[in-house]
Amino acid sequence: MYTGSNATAIRSMNWFAEALVCLMKTMPYKEIVVRMLCTKADLSRQTFYNLFKDKDEVLRYYLESSAIEYFDETKLRRDIKVRDFVEAFSEYVDAHEDLLRILAENHMELLLQQAIANDINAVACLHAQTSKNRYGAAFLSGALTQIVIYWIYDENRISVEALTDIIEQILTGKHYRIEQ
Repeated sequence: MYTGSNATAIRSMNWFAEALVCLMKTMPYKEIVVRMLCTKADLSRQTFYNLFKDKDEVLRYYLESSAIEYFDETKLRRDIKVRDFVEAFSEYVDAHEDLLRILAENHMELLLQQAIANDINAVACLHAQTSKNRYGAAFLSGALTQIVIYWIYDENRISVEALTDIIEQILTGKHYRIEQ
């Protein structure tokens, strides 16, 4: 995947990402091919392959770049609070509910978990008290991915605010009572 700072390349990456999300709303992910992305984005195959290896990279790029706006605020704080992190995560879930549902329906939970782990790890690197923060990110991303998937499919879905409260209670040890 392209990692430079050329404005034209970044704009093209965003167009491919938007095209992919648009196509995913109308058809299964596995049926989408690069040619369709190029047509929808009105860009060439050469441009696609200069920027991405395959459509999975486009989706990862979209997930990670769309999460940046929600986690940037917490990255800048010196002392991050659990509530700050949980609220940022919940805002992301609320804003991207349609895409998260599409990912779950296409059985792409692992890709979702990897994107969540990368975002958590970026925040954790700035606030970790240990060099083993990737283990914490793996644990937390797995839990958050499963919560999101459960929330998406729940027929009696709770509000995003209630979801935020539950996640905070779990992370602060107030949801379960486990004796040591």
